[in-house]
Amino acid sequence: MRKAVFYLCSVISFLTHGQGNAGLAEKHYEEGLKLYRSGDYQASLKELNRSLYLDATRIDAYLLRADVWEKANRKENALTDVETALLLQPDSRELTFRKGLLLFQLSRWEDALSTFQRVLRLPAGETHNLYYMQLPYRETTVAMLTTQSDIRSLIYTYLGLAAIQLNKCRDAIAWFDSAMLITKNSADLLVNRARAWADCGEPASAQSDLQQALQIDPGHALALHHLARLSGNDQQMEEQLTEVIRTDSLLPDAWLERANYRLGRNDYAGAEHDYSRALTYLFNNPEIWLNRGIARKHLNNWAGAYDDFSMALYLEEDFVKAWLERGNVLHQLKRFYESIEDYTAALSYDPDNPRAYFNRGLSWSKLEKWENACSDFLKAEQLHMTIPESLKKRCKKTDY
Repeated sequence: MRKAVFYLCSVISFLTHGQGNAGLAEKHYEEGLKLYRSGDYQASLKELNRSLYLDATRIDAYLLRADVWEKANRKENALTDVETALLLQPDSRELTFRKGLLLFQLSRWEDALSTFQRVLRLPAGETHNLYYMQLPYRETTVAMLTTQSDIRSLIYTYLGLAAIQLNKCRDAIAWFDSAMLITKNSADLLVNRARAWADCGEPASAQSDLQQALQIDPGHALALHHLARLSGNDQQMEEQLTEVIRTDSLLPDAWLERANYRLGRNDYAGAEHDYSRALTYLFNNPEIWLNRGIARKHLNNWAGAYDDFSMALYLEEDFVKAWLERGNVLHQLKRFYESIEDYTAALSYDPDNPRAYFNRGLSWSKLEKWENACSDFLKAEQLHMTIPESLKKRCKKTDY
């Protein structure tokens, strides 16, 4: 009898402790939510961490913490929290959709594509849901109330955008067509499909869609922008991009393309500014980091250029251009052994790159390692690169 009473008391104690943890977890969650709404995201994060420590099954806490991570531009952390929530509710259409959005923002196109396709296979609910999501034609996050049919149209749109990134223009057109069956008279969808037509080498179809988009929305910035691009007039293109940015400063593609034009005409300060704005939205794009680094190099901002090339390599380890450019910066800074390491890394990914051999040879020559230098110059010449006569004459004195 005493054992039974002891056991019953133990169970009651356990349940009471569990209920106490749940209550405390709820308290920390509510405080985290309050802090989040006030804009104090760091304090909100601490409260949500405490809530999840006490109760690791709270989907609402994981999702709110994902919002906090997104505010801090730490989308990988946000993705982890959404994936954890999905483990607790694996067939949630809404959670799967949000996972797809984060994968899309992280430029993980294949993963985003398969995730959005999974959303289409999950059963649709009847409720309305508030989503914080990207607009389907730019990288801006907005809040919007969506029905299940709205979600389906957005899914088709994101599938099309991911397909464009994967160079599957025909698939993209098909996905945009599906979205248009649900969302009628959408200038945004017409602009998206125009981009796919252009990628498929059908400029007439692209122009037709852009003109239809402008009939719906005469001031549509992206439609005007893409029409200018199709015209092929560089001066008009830059002027149009400036007008697009003035109309809507949150379009990363406009900043990026104007940066490319400015870099091409040696406006390095303008290019650096525009690449910086583009990186606000396209943080995981190694090509943009590379190009901003090139602009900074021409501005003699060697430290900034080095950091940008390093970031490009962090995002894409086999990025040969970034290895070469960072090697050039190190050479300029007279850090010749380090520049040699970078040129060697470039050659490990592209063994027949004459520029890497030549530049490495220059670094060896600065160290008076002429045997190594001349060996690299010879290899560059064998790969059809012209070697200055002064270096050839110097190497004739060297036995290598």
